[in-house]
Amino acid sequence: MNSLINLGWNSFFEQSVSEDEFSSFFIARVTDEQRGMYRVITEQGEFPAVVSGKFRYKAEETDEFPTVGDWVLARGSSVEVNLMDEKLFIERILPRKSVLSRKLVDGHTPDKITAVSQPIVSNIDTVFIMSSLNNEFNPRRLERYISLAWNSNAVPVILLS
Repeated sequence: MNSLINLGWNSFFEQSVSEDEFSSFFIARVTDEQRGMYRVITEQGEFPAVVSGKFRYKAEETDEFPTVGDWVLARGSSVEVNLMDEKLFIERILPRKSVLSRKLVDGHTPDKITAVSQPIVSNIDTVFIMSSLNNEFNPRRLERYISLAWNSNAVPVILLS
């Protein structure tokens, strides 16, 4: 059995969940995302998951979908979820404490180029940035990664080898 605290649960996330939601939904953390399919871990175990139809209908941007590290509220397709092959339906993402994302360019015509953000991981405290000190060492690249980490509300740690 997993404990939510062992998975990273804290008061920041707890304050965004009502008593009704605690009793009606599973609190889960996203551990994997592959082509719209998710793997989440709860106190009851690990389960495959998808976003619910209602969630999909309301989401407009890429960054509104779950990403690795997100805490979500999910429900099962049956009343009691106790089988490892049970699929959960993600109903809501809890507020993110931090999010590391990259910019994507959406559209290739010169008159319609919009910058879109794609989350890579969320709710992290530390980002380790590894760089080799060989001939390909690039201080500007290192600066970009440090800036990206600070902008995500995570603390960058630089490892040079």
